[in-house]
Amino acid sequence: MSESTLHTVVGLFPVSLDVGTHKPGAQQLQLDLLVNTPRRVLTGAATLTQAINPPLDLHVQVAGDYTYLGLIPPTDARILLTLQGRKAGQGPTAPIIFKAQLVLEPNWQLGVASYSYEVNGQWHSVEQVPVKVDAQRIRERGHVDQAARFHQATVEAAIAGGDLVQLKRLAGDHAGAALHSAIDQNKAAASKPAKSAKA
Repeated sequence: MSESTLHTVVGLFPVSLDVGTHKPGAQQLQLDLLVNTPRRVLTGAATLTQAINPPLDLHVQVAGDYTYLGLIPPTDARILLTLQGRKAGQGPTAPIIFKAQLVLEPNWQLGVASYSYEVNGQWHSVEQVPVKVDAQRIRERGHVDQAARFHQATVEAAIAGGDLVQLKRLAGDHAGAALHSAIDQNKAAASKPAKSAKA
């Protein structure tokens, strides 16, 4: 696939994830991440709060990556996000005080998370809590076509996996026609050297 075609389906986009049950007294984790689809890298911030005495209010700088769980991504493949974090403002040499793994549905909208964090030298773990996209926070951070960005990330995974059938299924409308044409041209160009080699 040409570089210009790849450029249209990869890039950066923000996502905010709300992690927790919202039950009275339960912990609430907010993840504000920047997703780098070419490298499948995540960076951003985590805020962990709980109305206890003393109250929990932990702010962490996080980084990590994501991958697709499935043999032929992104066909019904869930997405695994892995994050680690340091206390905000302390730099890259500060100790890790936060770890998280999230498994999201293929559309990035829902999932489950398990995470652990350190406070006053003691680690605490929270297992299997619900995750959902916080679309309101995305709107507050600027006009972002979230659905299109998620679609682009999914298409990028199909490109990386070489799944041309899935790419054609994912693509739609005018962009789909352009993508179909680019894929067909790429296949035709790839087959020409093989024919000339036989002659």
